[in-house]
Amino acid sequence: MVLFKKKFYFFKVSETWFRYNKEFHNVFKLRSYQYVQQSISKRRSLLIKKETHTIEINLKKNVDTLFNSFTTNTRNYIRKGKKMNIECDFKNDLKEFIEMSESFSKKKEIYSINRKTIEEIGESFITSFATYNNEIIVAHSYIIDKDLGIARLFQSVSKRLENNQNNQTISIANKLLTSHDIFYFKSNGFIKYDFGGYALNTNNKSLIGINSFKLLFGGEIKSCQSYFTILYFFLLKFSQFLDRRY
Repeated sequence: MVLFKKKFYFFKVSETWFRYNKEFHNVFKLRSYQYVQQSISKRRSLLIKKETHTIEINLKKNVDTLFNSFTTNTRNYIRKGKKMNIECDFKNDLKEFIEMSESFSKKKEIYSINRKTIEEIGESFITSFATYNNEIIVAHSYIIDKDLGIARLFQSVSKRLENNQNNQTISIANKLLTSHDIFYFKSNGFIKYDFGGYALNTNNKSLIGINSFKLLFGGEIKSCQSYFTILYFFLLKFSQFLDRRY
């Protein structure tokens, strides 16, 4: 179970990822249970359920099957990225990740995760980087649950919005880093790679592009359930009405 607190305006919100721990007094707090892996009774929990979608890859498959499930073009781009000597690795470099995230989020006009939240998540927050010509150009962050064997993509950032960057190189690096991450989790005993969301039936061109990217790796569209306390749910809805960055 991953449990952490985050700042939400002037409030502190508790988030639990992947599991629901049944404690009645929590229903009166600002609390959410994200991407719960077991089904729970809404009546008994007194929580508001929200169904979303994501793309999942079953990591129980063998390595060759996983790689062959990628589209042909994706496999070719991965091979090209290796020939270009794009280096991919996991490392604990929060400073680098936060700087990239803040720059990327500012250009996208969305909120960036802050350091305090990352520190709250602790060892369940990990980062991977793709480096080309000694410059980090793509970074991924994940929230992981080792006990359940789940790795869910939390944020993907890159330097593609910078004026001096080659977007084709960044696209290749992103595909290579994604494949690297998938096989890293596979080799470390995880059973599920979660792409962190899928915008079902969207007309938003940006989200359509993100959906298309996530489908390149042979995953399946799955539904996922999150639960919110009543107070937090309505506070969140109100904030979304006031601030489109949410």
